[in-house]
Amino acid sequence: MGIAAAVVAITPRGLAAQPRALGWTEAPASIDGDTVVVVAIGAAHDSDGPLAAARLASRRRGHARGVAMIQRWADDALAAMSAGPREAQSVHDAIDRAAVTARVRARADGSAIVEVRCPLSALRDAFDHARLPWHRA
Repeated sequence: MGIAAAVVAITPRGLAAQPRALGWTEAPASIDGDTVVVVAIGAAHDSDGPLAAARLASRRRGHARGVAMIQRWADDALAAMSAGPREAQSVHDAIDRAAVTARVRARADGSAIVEVRCPLSALRDAFDHARLPWHRA
């Protein structure tokens, strides 16, 4: 089964619902169902070598940038409620463990657009509070 088939959900009328299109630019953290999602650009460097190597390196850079974007989003939420460094570290560790690359769009220059997702349950398990965006009411 391909990735597209695994992502596509069947609607009540039997029509396939397409996942949200992966654009060409970065997108900040947003909550999609029970997951926080970001879209990051992984830039290609001249030193990456041939195109295949540049694309692989770009995917890795995009994933790392996406994880950092989720961590900044979480840091902003934690700072707004004056959480301590232990709570912040716990949340960062959870993001590092749980964040996955969901989709990748290769660009002609070797760079990549990378969608990174992290389940909100991982953040709740690390630190939960009613004032945090990942809190389940």
